[in-house]
Amino acid sequence: MFVFKTVEAVVIGTRRSLAAAAVVVVLLVGPVQGQEATKASAAQPVVNPSESAEPSEKFEQWIYVPYRDLKSVFDKHPSAVFLPYSEYLRLWERAAVADRVAKGPPVEGVITQADYVATVDESLARIRATLSVQVLGKSWSEIPIQFGKAAIGRVTATLDGKATQVLLRGTGAGRYALLFPKSGIHTVTLELTARIRASAEGHSFELDCPTVGMTAFELSVPRPEQAVDLTPRLVALPVKSAEGRTRVRARLGATPKITALWYPRVGQKPDMDLLT
Repeated sequence: MFVFKTVEAVVIGTRRSLAAAAVVVVLLVGPVQGQEATKASAAQPVVNPSESAEPSEKFEQWIYVPYRDLKSVFDKHPSAVFLPYSEYLRLWERAAVADRVAKGPPVEGVITQADYVATVDESLARIRATLSVQVLGKSWSEIPIQFGKAAIGRVTATLDGKATQVLLRGTGAGRYALLFPKSGIHTVTLELTARIRASAEGHSFELDCPTVGMTAFELSVPRPEQAVDLTPRLVALPVKSAEGRTRVRARLGATPKITALWYPRVGQKPDMDLLT
């Protein structure tokens, strides 16, 4: 009986030893298989993204500065591509140009020149604004404009000397947008009306306007021998005035607002200067 138990214990111990040995074998085989799989994946050739069986797969793009472990890096990323930096810059610039061409011009249009002719009555200033607009968009481009408190009475437009359709849309207090059906150089004429203000300094009015690179302003008041102050006023241009009126013309440059003030040349201001 004692001998049987000893043999049974030996058998049980042998089974446990075999089981432990099997576990050790499995643990040893696992890393070997993993290393073989890693080597096999590293040995695979580089796959072209355009020839991939899965078009939706996203390939990472890397740029590496050369160093001694560069080969191991490429072994870890089989989809990496090595190319000279100058070639990379050329491809990048070509992609940027293609993107700009696809997006189109940065703006839909530009007002290249604005001419304002203001004729003053007793209490109103009637202003004819002529805008030269270079439309860059293909169809129904929108150009914002503003005239503040001045009222717009009429809008007409021409394209290459022929009458064309231009729509005016209000976008806010004193703010509008011109809608052009096609590209080209348009000439837009607007009839504006502004109220005259009277003060101790004289008569004046203000006009908000779109900021344009070249702006010309002409003013005619129904009184002779008037001193006219325009703000801003860069260059005064010679101009002949009709009898009984005072007429001035000036280049203003880029400005969002035009202010005109006129008063008699011989009056309160010279008397005060003389008294001082």
